[in-house]
Amino acid sequence: MVFTHMEVTKMAADFRSSLRRHYYVTPKNYLDFIANYREQLKLNVKKIAVAVKRLDAGLTKLVEAATAVDAMSKELQTAKVIVDAKTLDVEALIKVIEEKTVVAEASEKEATIKKGEAEEQAVIIKAAKEDADASLMEALPAVEAAAAALDNIRKEDLQELKAFTNPPEMVKLVCLMCTCLRPTGDKLEETWGDAKKMLGDSKLLDKLKLYKKDNIKDAWYKAARKYMDKNKDLTVENMASKSKAGQGLLIWVEAIMSYHVIAKKVEPLRNQVKTMEKEQAKTEAALAELNAKLSQLNGELSELNDGYSKANTELTDLQMKASSMEKKLKAASKLIEGLTGERSRWSHDIDDLNAGNGQLVGDCLVNSSFLSYTGAFTAEYREKLLYTTLKTDLITRKVPISETYKVESLLTTDVTVQGWNAMGLPADEHSMQNGILTTSGSR
Repeated sequence: MVFTHMEVTKMAADFRSSLRRHYYVTPKNYLDFIANYREQLKLNVKKIAVAVKRLDAGLTKLVEAATAVDAMSKELQTAKVIVDAKTLDVEALIKVIEEKTVVAEASEKEATIKKGEAEEQAVIIKAAKEDADASLMEALPAVEAAAAALDNIRKEDLQELKAFTNPPEMVKLVCLMCTCLRPTGDKLEETWGDAKKMLGDSKLLDKLKLYKKDNIKDAWYKAARKYMDKNKDLTVENMASKSKAGQGLLIWVEAIMSYHVIAKKVEPLRNQVKTMEKEQAKTEAALAELNAKLSQLNGELSELNDGYSKANTELTDLQMKASSMEKKLKAASKLIEGLTGERSRWSHDIDDLNAGNGQLVGDCLVNSSFLSYTGAFTAEYREKLLYTTLKTDLITRKVPISETYKVESLLTTDVTVQGWNAMGLPADEHSMQNGILTTSGSR
């Protein structure tokens, strides 16, 4: 290092006398030289170690690949034996499935015919039931009138009626008619006392709304009817001027009684509907039994089809796996053969890198000299200092250095230089060295 510093000092004096350009060599240059040498040696040792590791890993992968190809070849032979055996098993299974499928399809056809017959019978029963329901629709206006009447009554109105000691005659009559129909569910006498008891029921309105009109007995109806027959003036219009609550109760009584009359007329038809519904229930039970049988048949057929599909898929999958394995084996074998030359080249490169690792002492000394001292020199002075003076001295001192040493070999790459050229840097060696000094120099 001292020799380098002294030589640069001499060359700086010659540089000044020849070109009249001053270049001052200071102790700072020497300290920078030492620092650059340590940095360059550390950096390049690491670069070589990384390169060796990468190539060694590549060689390991090649060896592993060759071993894997041998194992794959054995696995393929075993797989072919399995495929052949599975093929025979699957073909036998397919034959059994085809036979059972024929039987299942025949059973399904028979079940479908029986199901159609049952559905046709169900349609006839449904039509008859709809006719009966249509007849019963005649009673709906009376039912709706009863519901509307209840909406017109308030609890306060009922309390008003209860408060009467001697109510108006029409109000009394309508209350007695209500007792005949027993809306509270209790047996009531046709007296004003029991009528007040009924009106005092806090849930009377709810019970009127939920009144079981289909349970009215003829005796109740006749008992209530006699009041209307004997009192022709007992009408909703006349009651309106007497009592609002009485009018609402009268509307409800008339609606319930009208419903009873209509229901009595429709009762034979309703009984007929009940009979038809019983017949329909029997038919539906028979149809459910038939559907259960059909479902069982469909389940068996579905299971058979699934078995066939699974067996066929398994066979196809085995064949595809064997074919894919064979293709991969051929491709891998071809790749291994093609990389045989690379294996030799990578081994040689590792040897060269390991050898170059020992030459880093000299190479990094010259690199550090270049970075620390040659920035101000022209191309001629750089050439003389680096490749003539310093390299010759290192060889004389038997310091390891690459025979084909070049500054750019360790300080840059072809890719980096091409990038500089693309951005306008001239391609000559001096310009390339200036690029290295600009990007890597510490001064």
